[in-house]
Amino acid sequence: MQTSTLANLDAISSSDVDSPRPPTGASGLLSVSNGRDPGSGAPDLVTVLAAVTARRPAHHAVEAPDVTLGYGELERLSNQLAHRLRSLGVGPDSCVGISLPRGAAELIAMLATAKAGGAYVPLDPSHPLDRLRLIVEDAAPQVMIVHSSSPLAATPPLAGTTASANVIELDDLDRATAGFATTPPAVSYHPAQLAYVLFTSGSTGRPKGVEISRGAFANFLRSMAHEPGLTENDRLLAVSTTSFDIAGLELFLPLYVGATVIIADRPTVLDPRRLRQRLEADGITMMQATPATWRLLLEAGWQGHDKLRMLCGGEAMSAALADRLLPCGSELWNMYGPTETTVWSSLQRIAPGYELITIGKPIDRTQIYVLDAERRQVPRGEIGELYIGGQGLARGYRQRSELTAERFIQNPHGPVGDLIYRTGDLGRLLPDDCFECLGRIDHQVKIRGFRIELGEIESVLRQVPGVKEVLVDAEKLEDGDPALCAYWVGEATRDALIENARRRLPAYMVPSGYVHLEVFPLNTNGKIDRKALPRPEASPQDVGALKRPRNDGETRIAALWKQVLGL
Repeated sequence: MQTSTLANLDAISSSDVDSPRPPTGASGLLSVSNGRDPGSGAPDLVTVLAAVTARRPAHHAVEAPDVTLGYGELERLSNQLAHRLRSLGVGPDSCVGISLPRGAAELIAMLATAKAGGAYVPLDPSHPLDRLRLIVEDAAPQVMIVHSSSPLAATPPLAGTTASANVIELDDLDRATAGFATTPPAVSYHPAQLAYVLFTSGSTGRPKGVEISRGAFANFLRSMAHEPGLTENDRLLAVSTTSFDIAGLELFLPLYVGATVIIADRPTVLDPRRLRQRLEADGITMMQATPATWRLLLEAGWQGHDKLRMLCGGEAMSAALADRLLPCGSELWNMYGPTETTVWSSLQRIAPGYELITIGKPIDRTQIYVLDAERRQVPRGEIGELYIGGQGLARGYRQRSELTAERFIQNPHGPVGDLIYRTGDLGRLLPDDCFECLGRIDHQVKIRGFRIELGEIESVLRQVPGVKEVLVDAEKLEDGDPALCAYWVGEATRDALIENARRRLPAYMVPSGYVHLEVFPLNTNGKIDRKALPRPEASPQDVGALKRPRNDGETRIAALWKQVLGL
């Protein structure tokens, strides 16, 4: 990280962004912090962006499929849209639903929401309408910003939901912002106010909204600016949907340091060959992706370049993948963190000759604990559950006070009022103060980087007529990737389960395997024995007549489809 860029960040006044939750916990066996003193609090994104704009207004802030904007243009358009949001009642803790295609307009809508004092709620237009409506019901947005192609735009004012919202159609940026002031709105920002509400999979069948504060998000951005670091000269390729919390790094970290974010459109994100071309042609110096995406790039023949820094997270990174990625760039980082602790909570740089891939050490103003079932510290090297404390903790789950109290608990080793988040991950503290993550305690899984509660899928499939019992599990494929498989008992057909899943769930939550059983296998305690479930096998009607690849080109294509389809 260039000293000048960090100096610019640290010089910005943080008097309005003091930490709402000071760091606690000692280093050693109980918890580990990264040892860097980042000061009293990180400056808010809006404050930093104004300073960057004043310093380099003509520098490219965003290059997107719809438009390329300098910092001055980005500031002007987001200010105008912020004033429009203010005129519609958006203020501190107001939610603004955003359902737009990937591009500069989506980023401007998110920035405008922040400038108006509100919290953005991503609503991926590729997700089923039923799921989007559930999110809108819980978020109760003050305003909806949509594109005419969004499924939410077709049913204003969100018929069938309890939310009443003003709808802004943002097909044309200039038209949508015309007539509003170009100067920043006069709004007071406080670190405890909401920055965004991101909905993740919920075990009850409804997505649950995680409320992240402005102070937590600002702390995350400043920590990432230090390590893994980003400079004004960097170009970051953004590939993650905004409904995935890691998109917060991809879209806003470049703006936080005065760099350029290049937003890949949806067809490019879904096609590893196109993605490879963007990486090779656009002078990209940083990209963040899940292990599955990096594997697809490698299978597409991508070889990298020596100026690229690679961030990998969302799922466990295997040694085999790390070995393939290390020659492809200048740096490789393994990232770890649940949505409830603001994107990433720890990171490790994977260097050539590494001995073990870990989740590394905590980011700024973050502590990680390893506790037993009674929440007592476990000795270094022994396995326990990972708990995370510090400034990155979410405010809780939206309208889910019982679940919030269950997951965000009083720190048994800190002062009254200090909270820690129960991750549900097993782990241990190693001699070098790095943490090793050893998998989930419960049945929550990650598929292609998306965290999924298997119970949500089961709840949807259970509603299919003829289903008596249903269970969804994650099966390991030959290449190590997990794939979802649904097991059911009853008269319902496989097609009926697939149709209902596709109608109610986003694509990444639709099982790829289906197994009909007369009864579920049980263990000695009378519970379903997941280990005894049969592995799904593709039937002839699923895959058609099998033909072997005839040449190297077909072999590579077959390998790509195998990974994408999980077959």
